[in-house]
This record gives sequence, structure tokens and C-alpha cells, in this order.
Amino acid sequence: MRYLLIVFLLLISCIAFAQLSGRGSGINFDSVFKSHVGKQYVPFDITTTDGKHLTNESCKGKIVILNYWFEDCGGCRGEIKYLNALYDSLKHDPSIDFVAITFDKKETLPSFVQTFKLRYPIATIPSQYEAYRLNYRMGFPTNIIIDKTGKVAMMKMGISEKENKLHMSMQQVYDKIAELEKAD
Repeated sequence: MRYLLIVFLLLISCIAFAQLSGRGSGINFDSVFKSHVGKQYVPFDITTTDGKHLTNESCKGKIVILNYWFEDCGGCRGEIKYLNALYDSLKHDPSIDFVAITFDKKETLPSFVQTFKLRYPIATIPSQYEAYRLNYRMGFPTNIIIDKTGKVAMMKMGISEKENKLHMSMQQVYDKIAELEKAD
């Protein structure tokens, strides 16, 4: 019985540690994010629920905004209104691809999309492991902006109206996109 209790406590501790958002964990996410900026984004091959196929190669010459999320993530739900606004302001620009990537099952998405009124393209990937590979094991939500050469231009956890330690502000996103568009 004592052995089971120890295993249970160890398991709970591991789960709790895995859920840390960085506050108080001793991890400086900004420095981790900055370590990826300027480097080629990891290889990817995704298809949105509406059939658009995206790879590193097909996105060359475009600015790509990737949002990593899942249905039960509170922070992911909290940024939906900001992502909707961002997508609405950029959706007619052919030089920008915007896609939200989840490991949730494709069958559960319609109800979630309707409930939370997502207006942007979504791609499903096979596993949480693949999501972690693509978002550099940074948790959820993570937002990555890739420049026209395929390099990471910006990376943060979440989007909010005002910036705090983990979230990038909407203005930072617009500023980065404007900067990348001028880089032609």
C-alpha cells in the first residue's frame, strides 16, 4: 500500500510539474523562445480541415502564423477572440498563411468551433507528441510567426490585448508582420 501511495504522489507531482506555465518554474521562456528566432522552422506537413496543404516548401515566400492549441486548454480558449481579430485583419492578404494546429480529433472540432466561434483555418495533427515537436515543446497555447525565408521570426505563449511576461500583445504581432512584409 505504501508503494502505491509513493507511486501515486510521484505521478501527481510529475503531472503538476508538466502543467507549469513558467511562472515560478525557474524557466525563462523568453530566452528559450529567442533561441529559436532566426533559425529555420522545423519540417512540417499539415492539411487544414478545409483541405489546404502546407509544408515548409509551400510556405516559402509567405509569412506564416502558427497557433498551437487544444480544446481543453484554458489559455487557448482565452486567446480565441484575439486570434479571430488577427485573422480577420489578415485573411485577404495572399502573402500570409494563418493556421491553428491541434492534436484534437477532427470529429470533435465542429462543435468546438461553433461554441467558441473560431473563424480561422485549423489543421489537425496525429498526436500531442507531434504538436510538441512543432512548437519546440513549449506547451499551449504557443504562437509562432515564420518569415518568408522559413525562419522563426517571433515566438510566444499566447496572445492578449496587453503584453505580460508570457503573452505577446496584438500590437507586437501586427508590428512583426509589418516588419516582415517590408523585408521584401
